Amino acid sequence: TEQDSMARLKRLMTMMDSMNDAELDSHDGAKLFSKQPGRITRVAKGSGVTEKEVKDLVQQYTRFAAVVKKMGGIKGLFKGGDMTKNVNQTQMAKLNQQMAKMMDPRVLHKM
Repeated sequence: TEQDSMARLKRLMTMMDSMNDAELDSHDGAKLFSKQPGRITRVAKGSGVTEKEVKDLVQQYTRFAAVVKKMGGIKGLFKGGDMTKNVNQTQMAKLNQQMAKMMDPRVLHKM
């Protein structure tokens, strides 16, 4: 439901609010958290969630980063802020396929 989605988004935002600038700005956040697992514990305690939820967030970030990296081949994708104006239908279809492959099927089902 929409309420569940909003609650989930709020939890994700709370977890990110518990991260420091270095964690948020890291190009490879997964490595940062895996090399220093105490960060996961700190973020979980600071945001009132389980360590598993923080790990799930880091995994989702890793998947999303991989998709964005693949999309880097589409020149000008993020220029001007409106992605839909910068991509043709073929590119958008390819993008959707790549994102679908990278996302957890349970997340796709909820969309």
